[in-house]
Amino acid sequence: MNESNVLESKRQIPALFLIYLSALSTGVAWVTLPALSDYLLTGFSFSEAQYGFISSFLNVAAILTAFSVGIFRKKIRLERLWALGVLFVSIGELGIPIASLVKNGHVFLPYGVIILSAILTGIGIALLVSSLNVILISLVPKHKPTALTGMYASISVGGAVTPFMVLYLTKIVSWKIIPLFFSLIGLLIFVLIIISIPQLVKHEKNLSAKIDRFFSRNIKFYGFIVLILFYAFIETSYGYWSPIYLRDKGLDIQFSELSISRFWGFFALGQLISSIALYWISDKKYYFILLIIVFIAVLWTIFVKTHNILLPFGLAGLGCSGLFPLTVHFFEKTFPHAIHTASGLVLGFYFSGVALNTLLISVLIKLYPSTTLHLYSLSLLSILGLLFLSSLLVFNRKSAL
Repeated sequence: MNESNVLESKRQIPALFLIYLSALSTGVAWVTLPALSDYLLTGFSFSEAQYGFISSFLNVAAILTAFSVGIFRKKIRLERLWALGVLFVSIGELGIPIASLVKNGHVFLPYGVIILSAILTGIGIALLVSSLNVILISLVPKHKPTALTGMYASISVGGAVTPFMVLYLTKIVSWKIIPLFFSLIGLLIFVLIIISIPQLVKHEKNLSAKIDRFFSRNIKFYGFIVLILFYAFIETSYGYWSPIYLRDKGLDIQFSELSISRFWGFFALGQLISSIALYWISDKKYYFILLIIVFIAVLWTIFVKTHNILLPFGLAGLGCSGLFPLTVHFFEKTFPHAIHTASGLVLGFYFSGVALNTLLISVLIKLYPSTTLHLYSLSLLSILGLLFLSSLLVFNRKSAL
């Protein structure tokens, strides 16, 4: 795609505003369940294993959707996929309020409602992020890194502020209706997209053939898959399971919820730093720095004293912030002929890692209730795997990179 595919610049401004606003709402939706995790466990009498399986359904839906985006794009314009993503995410936020209405002493009915809402949220997030990646590349072709980093930073900011909003709103209203507030904002964004956003990108129908280039016998392709899975495991350990981990260590609910906000807050800050730092530091050197930061953060989490326990969560967010965007960069650089389908594929592998993490930890919790206390020992294995694969795929001079 080139600049001829983009409408005049005066129409880009409202589009960019709604893109970043949509990304912000996506971050809120992504962290709503973890931010309300303790309330879900006590209010609906869910077990920790049931809580983990809810996220698994969200991620499986996101995986299937991300891998199908290339098919959808043959029939549906990117702008409509974006709008549908916002709509699905907004409807998904209604799960907890509806579940609270049908509770009536039952567990399985509200649990089913929340699972359905998680599936809708997963579909929405995958549609939204995959479509916005391509739209942004077309809207601002001369500033792609800055635009994409800004979008992911918006998602991170949404995730970072959600626990704070939950803590504040629970003092005013019941926790069960807080997602309703988020849903109404999302529906407003959906309406604004429908009434104000024209066609931004030329519709292309012949995209499916490009995906075949990925599925070759090139071992680097499969190496990148495993690398992304390792990264997703680490991010999910900090961005999803941390409140459960800290609660099992004996900390109170409000303090444990701050671990998510600390992680996502430094995650967003790190993405802003990355967009500036990469002007002066090479991508490979910066990638190595981030890996070392995450390695230190994992070790610190394992051995930290209780009174300093939130510090490594912030450091982990700082380290993780630029790893995924740079991994995408190296992935696309290795397979340039498939760049148009890379967005959905990489997102699919990422969600696969998140799903594998939540499924594995949920099963282990059911078998061994003390699993969460050893969660970051598993993360240590993941960061060691990342360092090893990066030495082969990114830092190896003989690499095609």
